[in-house]
Amino acid sequence: MGTGQNEVAVATQSHTTILVQVPGMGDSVQSLKAGILEVGDILIVNKTDRAGSKELVADLRQMIDLSEHDNSDWIPKIIETIATDGTGLSALAAAIRHHFCILTRGSEFARRTLAIARSEVSALLTTELDSRIREQDRDPNLRAAIASVARRERTSLEVMQSLSFFG
Repeated sequence: MGTGQNEVAVATQSHTTILVQVPGMGDSVQSLKAGILEVGDILIVNKTDRAGSKELVADLRQMIDLSEHDNSDWIPKIIETIATDGTGLSALAAAIRHHFCILTRGSEFARRTLAIARSEVSALLTTELDSRIREQDRDPNLRAAIASVARRERTSLEVMQSLSFFG
């Protein structure tokens, strides 16, 4: 999968976000410019036995050096790995443990836990609302309310506020 909004969404679901990059994927620098680097607590450069890995590591270090960090206690770590032979996996495990220690030492763990809970509740509400709107053909009141928005008799906000499942 390419980098983009899905990766940012994943970051709201975890206490530690790991971003994996591999050399030779032309989108690496592009994804960094797009701000995806900001969501990674730990950055893995996998396939470091391949050409271009040293340049990718250098690019990531430069981007980290130039970026501002929300949590001054933690600056994203770069871990070099070769997944096929296990190289770097112990360093990755150590970085994850270290990040957890940093998070729990201050208020960041609680902040992220709250953000995860907020995201979970939001996803459930969105799913429920989507389900109810799909059922509009069976609910004459909802069908009429949506039609009144289409006729510009009511605003979407007015209809939303009038629905019993928001009251």
